[in-house]
Amino acid sequence: MYLITIFFLKIIQYKGLVQHDELKNELLKQNSLPYLLECSQKISGLSKQFLLECLWTLSFDKQTVEQIRQNSEFILSLQNIPKPGVNNNQENTLRRSNSRLNNALISSNEAANEGIYQMADGLLWNLIKGI
Repeated sequence: MYLITIFFLKIIQYKGLVQHDELKNELLKQNSLPYLLECSQKISGLSKQFLLECLWTLSFDKQTVEQIRQNSEFILSLQNIPKPGVNNNQENTLRRSNSRLNNALISSNEAANEGIYQMADGLLWNLIKGI
């Protein structure tokens, strides 16, 4: 749990750094993109949403777009992110339990899934559009 919290905090820090052009360029010079692409495959929830937001911000750079395009596994993973709003049986069962905690967790997961889908969609748009 401790490592997950540290990783989440690092992603939040990274998200703040990529907003500034000088820092964003320095991070790209340090070849951090392959690591970020790999990490995005291994995480979920808000961590994944924030990491995809970082990648989306970076995807406005032509060289970054070219590097991402070369990673077919990452692009395929973006394409396979399900559109939110399609309920599965497990969620329906939890909803019927009338537990406030379960409903809060489902709402949190739905919000994260919506954010993940939106960031993936934005990234794919930038990759197709070819900034």
